[in-house]
Amino acid sequence: MTLTLKLNPQLEEQLRQEAARLGVGADDYAVRAISERLRQSQPLPPHLSAEESDLLQRINQGFPAEVWRRFDDLVAKRKAETLTDAEHRELIQLSDEIETAHLGRLQLVAQLARLRNIPMLDLMKQLGIGPHVRGGADA
Repeated sequence: MTLTLKLNPQLEEQLRQEAARLGVGADDYAVRAISERLRQSQPLPPHLSAEESDLLQRINQGFPAEVWRRFDDLVAKRKAETLTDAEHRELIQLSDEIETAHLGRLQLVAQLARLRNIPMLDLMKQLGIGPHVRGGADA
């Protein structure tokens, strides 16, 4: 999901300074800050074990916004037939990395399903995880 936020200049500068201080990108820092705030406002259920919590956090990790922007740019160039050979290699590499990450995510979901002793598809429904193709079927 892509979400565009309009920040006042002072808040944007504060966000960029804090991200730079921590050595991370502004987008990554903003996502982490929002995630932390949401976790604080919705405490984990008391029956959630440390292992389940760890698995859920790892399942919900994704690529930084910059990676998705680059991927989308390369897919758009490919569709427009303006992709260079170097960009084509980069798109293949990014696609491989994304597929590998998705496989790892599914393995974590399977591990959590076993831990909870429920079918993996049921857990995926509970977590709102379903088929999602980014950039279309031919991406």
